[in-house]
Amino acid sequence: MKMKIIRLADDIFVVIYRAVPDTVSEFRNMDYVTKSKRWAIGHAEHVAAVDEEPAIVLRALVPSSDIKDAFNPGEYRYIGPGVIGKVVHRVEHETY
Repeated sequence: MKMKIIRLADDIFVVIYRAVPDTVSEFRNMDYVTKSKRWAIGHAEHVAAVDEEPAIVLRALVPSSDIKDAFNPGEYRYIGPGVIGKVVHRVEHETY
């Protein structure tokens, strides 16, 4: 997987994404995250369908030291302080 890595001075930062209900606006310590926007969008679509409510994808730039591998490939744990994410995708719940 191609990672987005940014070097600022001596620190290395990485872009992370998270699919959440549209009432959530931040990444919290121990949240599951991904480095794949595509995977996050697919998960947001699933959240909207299953929970029957709108979902969003949040993006943040965080120190790479705040990201640890999780059990599933492509998933990570964010272990840093709370950080407000930028909404980069929105999925409305469709009623049938």
